[in-house]
Amino acid sequence: NRYGTEKWTQRGWVVQIADLSPVIYPEYYELHKIRVDKKCFNNVIELFSKDEIIQYADSLEDELLYFDLLDNSIISNKVRDIISSKGHIFIQQLCTTPTFKYSIYKEILQILLKPNKLFSKIINYYQGKTRKIDYCAVSGLIKESQYKGHTKLIYAHNYDYDFILDDVNPYTKGDYGVYIEQDMVFSTDYITNNIHPYATKDNFFPVINNALKSIGNIFNKKIIISMHPRISTTIKNYYIHEVSNCNTYETIKNSLFVIAMYSTAIQFAVFMRKPIVFVTTDELKNTQAGKNTYVIAKLLGCN
Repeated sequence: NRYGTEKWTQRGWVVQIADLSPVIYPEYYELHKIRVDKKCFNNVIELFSKDEIIQYADSLEDELLYFDLLDNSIISNKVRDIISSKGHIFIQQLCTTPTFKYSIYKEILQILLKPNKLFSKIINYYQGKTRKIDYCAVSGLIKESQYKGHTKLIYAHNYDYDFILDDVNPYTKGDYGVYIEQDMVFSTDYITNNIHPYATKDNFFPVINNALKSIGNIFNKKIIISMHPRISTTIKNYYIHEVSNCNTYETIKNSLFVIAMYSTAIQFAVFMRKPIVFVTTDELKNTQAGKNTYVIAKLLGCN
């Protein structure tokens, strides 16, 4: 799974997962209780009210290690206050895509266009300076000064890199192109980030289907869709191409080339030295999705 809880348990840890999403993001929870098979996680506790959350936090034992994936809501910070007094706080700053570097002028423009981003940056900086963080797993470019002196930095790679380390032969070459479906239309991340969807189904799917058909014709290869792991299975009905039954890693590994926007799965293609065809649409051009695609493509050497 994404956070390696299986490996923690293999090393003798007892792992418990507290799901606060029914309270913090109820709409997100309703969608994901259908999409996510929680049987793949052991010892999951779902909490359905603020009182339940506080009672649960109060009941936790002392001297435990708490992996903090909470947001900055009032109830989340209340939980942080409780567990900070009980045990050790562990967070992660693991890079899964290249770090975007913008000029100071672009940063100022971003702030003027979206003032709430400045507020978010200030909150994150302040919390990094004042929150009790005992351990922080980091990769990529990280400003050590962001954390107080007592925080122990653990330099690590992100979890996806384990796929490469565990694979005795990651450098295979298949006979098809794979498109990494990113859930650009229906992603529940729009809910947690409180933003409008970057694309609409009426515009996105016809355009991307035509693009994939053209790419397949150019290379004379079949195109296969690798679905986003949290995506609704009904979305495959919007595509005219075959949908892979394998996980993303295996589908990319056995491909000849990869078609993508800015998915974190691009790192698999980079690790395996697969050629990457970057695609976008007119609808995405002026969105953050379009900008991210352009930046990653440029960082990887595209003109």
